[in-house]
Parts: sequence; C-alpha cells; structure tokens
Amino acid sequence: MFMPKTDEFTAAERIWIEDQIRPQTDMTPKHGVLAGGLLETEAGWRPVETLRPGDRLHTFDGGLRPLRLVTELEVPAFMGEVIRVAGGAFNACSDILLLPGQPIFTDHRAVQDVLDLPGALISASDLDGYDGCHRMRLPKPVSAYALTFDEDEVIYANSGLRLHCPGSDASPRESFDRLTRTQTKALLDLMATGAIWSDGAALAA
Repeated sequence: MFMPKTDEFTAAERIWIEDQIRPQTDMTPKHGVLAGGLLETEAGWRPVETLRPGDRLHTFDGGLRPLRLVTELEVPAFMGEVIRVAGGAFNACSDILLLPGQPIFTDHRAVQDVLDLPGALISASDLDGYDGCHRMRLPKPVSAYALTFDEDEVIYANSGLRLHCPGSDASPRESFDRLTRTQTKALLDLMATGAIWSDGAALAA
C-alpha cells in the first residue's frame, strides 16, 4: 500500500497529518491554578474561577493588590498534566491542583541557611513524589486560571500555600530567585529529614 501524494489530500487532511507528525511539545499551559483552588481576597476566600480583573488579593508583603489580568486556559483531557499538591504540603489546608510550571514560594529555613536567600520559588512539577504531591492526567478537559498583577506578587491559596504570580510585561524582574530542579530536589530532601539548622549546616534531628 502506497501513501497518496501530499497534493492529493484536502487542505484539512494535510493540516491533520502535519499535526500528527510534527514533534510534540508539552500541551499543558505553564502556570495557573485549576478551578476549585481557593485564593484569599479582600472579600474572603474565593474559588479562582470567580476572580475578575480589579479584584484585590492579599499578598505576602501584607498588602492588597488588584488583579490586572485573569487568563482562562484549557488543560486537554489525558494529554495535559497537572500537579496535585496534597493537603499539609507547604501549609496547604487541603489538596489543590496546579499547572506544572506554577511557582510556589517558600521561605523554609533551609533556603535561608543553605542558599542565603530570604525565600525562593520552586516549580510545582518538582514536587512530584514529595509529601503526597504527585503528577496526574485528568480524564476530561478542565480550566486553569493564570493570574497577572501589575508587579509580581505572592498570594495565598488553600490557606497557607503561597503562589507566585507574574507582573505585567512592563514590570521588572521577579522579586525572588527560582530554584533549579536539582536545587529543589536537594531542598526537599533536607526538609523531609526534619533536620535542625545551625549556621548553614544540617544536623541530625
């Protein structure tokens, strides 16, 4: 059996074929909170899907900041991966679903003592396997919501989980350093040991 020549296909067929043979990239949007995630706003805790530009959220620095943009993103069924952050991990009061590239803020003492940073950002994807957190695919399309402020901000989700949100294109660089996957793995290992810290050295608990 021979493959028909390309010019024998209709335009729609050619588009479909090209899409099948084109190298596939990650189809999941990079950052955002899935519907159902609770964020702390001026009016109390609200599901992320109910937020609109202009709504004010509590931020890590203690101020209320208005949302500049709320972008709804579709996570494809079975193809798009999400990260389930388990309740109890990073002070989340209950499970929450995040897109893999969603940055999470931590100021754990290990970050301060070992990396000499006041706090750092880690990608949700790097939590896979830590303290009940895991990567998963969903059986049906779902919506995720990417939040943008005038400047980058850290907001509160599901009680104590702190999520980083980007600023507008005109805003300066991020306020906190992002850890690499290797740095995050080392940090999580240290956190899991429950070590006592002194002058940047890990001691046996």
